[in-house]
Amino acid sequence: MPRTFLSIVATLNRIAIVATIAGRIGMSRRGSAGGRAALRRWRAAVAAAAPGGGQPPVSGTDGPLSVSGGDGRLAAYAAAVGQAPGLVAMFSLGGTGMAWSSYRGGWQQIEIENQAWPWPKQVAVLVALTAGPAAYFAGVFWLFAEGLTGLAGLAIALVFGGAAAGALVWLARRWRRPEYTEFDGQVIRQVFTEGSDDSPDEYRVVIDDGVRATAWDFEITPEQWAGLAAGTLVHVRLNLRRREQVAVTPAGLPAVPPALAGIAAAQQRAGHGGLPDPAALVTMAEAAAIVGRPVHGKHIGGLGLRVMSWQPETAVVPILRVEVRLRDGRPAPPAARPVPGGYLLGRSAVVQAGSLTAVLHISGRAPAGSEAALASVLPAVSGRLGRLASLDLNQY
Repeated sequence: MPRTFLSIVATLNRIAIVATIAGRIGMSRRGSAGGRAALRRWRAAVAAAAPGGGQPPVSGTDGPLSVSGGDGRLAAYAAAVGQAPGLVAMFSLGGTGMAWSSYRGGWQQIEIENQAWPWPKQVAVLVALTAGPAAYFAGVFWLFAEGLTGLAGLAIALVFGGAAAGALVWLARRWRRPEYTEFDGQVIRQVFTEGSDDSPDEYRVVIDDGVRATAWDFEITPEQWAGLAAGTLVHVRLNLRRREQVAVTPAGLPAVPPALAGIAAAQQRAGHGGLPDPAALVTMAEAAAIVGRPVHGKHIGGLGLRVMSWQPETAVVPILRVEVRLRDGRPAPPAARPVPGGYLLGRSAVVQAGSLTAVLHISGRAPAGSEAALASVLPAVSGRLGRLASLDLNQY
């Protein structure tokens, strides 16, 4: 018993010694001379801005704490050492209906346009469309039944006349409005929504044009989406009558440091076992050339792999399936036919680079020349897969 007690005491002494040493080391860490000077200037600026010289509450929008005004370096240092929590809090992720933008000269939140009607308005319109016509026809039949033919005819004439006048006004306003508009802006958010069995994937970008009270929200193609990272300066040409006809052209490099872009890519791949997005290997135009008609893409979940399915817009087959998985080290089958970039095996093509393997497979009846088109894209796919495989995710 005494020996056990002495062991416990010795262990506690060791813990106390280690804690004391760690505490002294932690307390001995001090900021640089320049940092301490910046913090003193920050505190002096805060004290000077406060009524009566006292410390005001930290704010992210006014006074010396302003993000876009004053000495931004002082504000950044104060936020980094925990002296300006309001500055950090103002950049916390808000609702999906708002996005941060610096395109107007200073960081501010911009509301994203919402083309969907609020649910009370949807309910009111639905009730009007269902109950309105029923009440109208019931009233007209009652007037005829009561012998009030004149009033019934007047009711019919008023309704049809009002509908015709409304249609003319709508057409006049529509054709007076310019069909196209063009403007410059900056992408402030990318949105990807994975589709269901009945709907394809959806790729959207939110763009601040620096003028409107709300930011634009456009659906674009996967090819455009891949080159429009947040921060990219763009030129937009939009059909105001058919909003689905939009062309978003990059006009400048993304205002995102390469290191941050690498971190974002690493975080995205970390959620999929380190596998890259197969949509980055085969473009929509290449898939359309292989399938022989316009296509839309859809991501499909899989165990130990990532899959992109390119399917015709107006048919069920043929389908181009693009898989990405970790390389298992198995050699090519004897029946494989080597081609530039990889090898062909029946209606499939295999590309390997580093630790990754990509498999492209055509299912369903494909047009003549689809296998040749498949072989022609393999060099490009091999280059893309090689760049993705060479990305060292551990550095992030």
